[in-house]
Amino acid sequence: MSDTILQQLDEDGVLLITLNRPEKKNAFNKEQWVAFREAINAAKDSPKVACVVITGAGKDF
Repeated sequence: MSDTILQQLDEDGVLLITLNRPEKKNAFNKEQWVAFREAINAAKDSPKVACVVITGAGKDF
């Protein structure tokens, strides 16, 4: 998994996905699109994930 996408799953099944390119205002590049797609697909297939929250690192989302 790329470090341009961070993930954290809590005990309630809330998966926090953080776009992690604050130096580029979290704008997507190809690497981040691929990592984001993989994270969303993994969340969709995981019985542990009840919902997904997407946010951005730094000041920009």
